[in-house]
Amino acid sequence: MSKSMLYAVNTADQTIDAGGSVMFTEIIRQTGNSIKLRSGHVETEEAGYYHVAVNLTIQPAAASAVTAQILLNNNPVPGAVASLTPGAINEAGSVCIPCIVRTYGCPMAEPSVLTVEISGDCTVTNATVEVVH
Repeated sequence: MSKSMLYAVNTADQTIDAGGSVMFTEIIRQTGNSIKLRSGHVETEEAGYYHVAVNLTIQPAAASAVTAQILLNNNPVPGAVASLTPGAINEAGSVCIPCIVRTYGCPMAEPSVLTVEISGDCTVTNATVEVVH
């Protein structure tokens, strides 16, 4: 059984410029105290391992690849990246990014922040994030 769990979404269209972040706005399920949704991003407040899964529907603004990367404290999580290469402009597709991150410190002075950064101009819809500690 997990200590804490968070499932958050944003079903609104998010127009994101290259280098921008996906915002999660609504908590659907939450238990425990070690995971919070603040300012559109996920914060972990205890040391340990966290399973993270992000799902996005991406509609690129141009017929070029768009990459989504999970960051922990502004550092890329190794392997936590997915790319979408559309066949045409405005062709949408979905990506899923699962990973496990580790946070340090006991007790943690500052929460660790999980974000999802986008590499190209696009519209993101139906963004979901699940984090389990």
